[in-house]
Amino acid sequence: MLLAVDFGSKKVGIAISDEGEKFAVPFSILKNDNNLLEEVLKIVKDYSITLVVVGKSVNLSGIPNKIQKDAEAFAERLRASGIEVEFFDERFTTAQAKEIQNINKKPNSRSKQATKPLDDKAAAIILQDFLDSRQK
Repeated sequence: MLLAVDFGSKKVGIAISDEGEKFAVPFSILKNDNNLLEEVLKIVKDYSITLVVVGKSVNLSGIPNKIQKDAEAFAERLRASGIEVEFFDERFTTAQAKEIQNINKKPNSRSKQATKPLDDKAAAIILQDFLDSRQK
């Protein structure tokens, strides 16, 4: 199984794959705090994760943005713990997650769904894109 990380300054979206590594599903949203590494390592252990895919945070020109430095430092901490890590382009994943959320929203509903965090869904899109790229 694989795990994806949508790394943010305050929240980190997590998604995991199915055992056949064909489909990605949103898993959780974690706080980006001192417990983050420990929480991710627990998920890795509990679900026998073989690879962590971290969203590569770049602008439209492909230049890393300011959060990428922190994402790289986090990836290095994972690697130091013996975890295999790869980066994968995350451009437009939050916009895609918003679009999916809007499609799933009931018309004329006053639900708070529009304000729900999307980090785990964005992580699922990163992971699904990664999985699809391996099938080509």
